[in-house]
Amino acid sequence: MRKGSVSCVALLLTGVALSSAAAGGLSPNLCIGEGCRTGWSDAIASGLLLPAGDPIPTEIEFARSLGMNPVHRPAMLFPDIMVADAAGVAHRSLVMGWDTTGADPANDLVFAAWEYSYPTDPDLTGTTIHLSLYPPPGIWDASFSIRDVNGNWRSWFIFGPVPFWADLWLDPEIAGPQGPFNAFFEDPGFDLTMVTGFRFDEAGMFSPTFPIGPVPGLGGPVIWNAWNHFRVVPAPAALALFGLGVAALSLARRRAA
Repeated sequence: MRKGSVSCVALLLTGVALSSAAAGGLSPNLCIGEGCRTGWSDAIASGLLLPAGDPIPTEIEFARSLGMNPVHRPAMLFPDIMVADAAGVAHRSLVMGWDTTGADPANDLVFAAWEYSYPTDPDLTGTTIHLSLYPPPGIWDASFSIRDVNGNWRSWFIFGPVPFWADLWLDPEIAGPQGPFNAFFEDPGFDLTMVTGFRFDEAGMFSPTFPIGPVPGLGGPVIWNAWNHFRVVPAPAALALFGLGVAALSLARRRAA
């Protein structure tokens, strides 16, 4: 291939990748928790990570689909706590606790949640969500929800999560169940191109087998769970295309020299 042709192809590949980034494929990069530059304590100190308010419509729909009454309890957050599962695998985590006292174990599904708010409105098209969490025995479900600029939600639920540390991948463009997420609910008009925040919830009921938590006071009627990290990952295809373009440009320059 002639030098001019190599340069043109390189510029084209790089331009396509940069166009994808400008469209939102690369810009919403985020990493919080173990292995990230931003730890759980940092995220809370920033004011962007907070205990969540009342149940959102998609959580209410999920509870009612199981024939349960949704009950919300305030979340207590404990950042950067080492948590081991039944297999002895331990991670530095965000621990969330919530009190089930007074709830009806036959009819009430007791929710608690925390939210992370973006300071801007990113487009999540072409990204992948990576979550790592530990739901102890007694947790009925775990869910991840995305909020758009109009306050609409897109939510995925895992009913009956396995009580061990789990790495979960999710494609936010798939409006339906995927992988271990076996239930899905969405508000009409949800806009993935104008996302303003994320919500992480768990629900459960106290049972005699619920394990004592890694923080004093957790266990018994105060149930808990743990999150290891949360990432929004740029589209691998766009990154590969960008890398190919840069490599081609480098080759063209070496040949020109």
